[in-house]
Amino acid sequence: MSTVYRKLLVESSQLIARKHITNKILPDLKNDMYESIKRNIKDAGAGTRCWPPANKTNDKKYGIRFDWGPKGIEETTTSGEKVWYRLMDLQLNADAENEQIRDTVSKAKRGTHAKRMQIYIRINEDGTLHKDFRIDHLVRLIENGA
Repeated sequence: MSTVYRKLLVESSQLIARKHITNKILPDLKNDMYESIKRNIKDAGAGTRCWPPANKTNDKKYGIRFDWGPKGIEETTTSGEKVWYRLMDLQLNADAENEQIRDTVSKAKRGTHAKRMQIYIRINEDGTLHKDFRIDHLVRLIENGA
């Protein structure tokens, strides 16, 4: 089973701000997010911020955030092996510098609480990060589907 996968919660035609994501978000995300995931994946409460750190500067600059979702989502592989995942939800920020992101938030039924994507990160049964997790895999998923 993969150590990380995603589910888009919007139609692919609604994917936004590809250039903004590639140029402004992914370089910083790749450098900073792994430590945040590793440090917080076990104990962070659902709905708390994973990345970027919560402040007005980051919310404007990036225009997106990843909040922690539920812990311990259990799945069974075709061979019968049980695997566990921790969810992260991608959401947009209303005060983003990027106009396309701001417009999308203003039109969304749930505003900034609308989930655009869910990321499933494989964890061990005790809630710690699985040894095979690679930040590059996560970055690629985000790049291809935010």
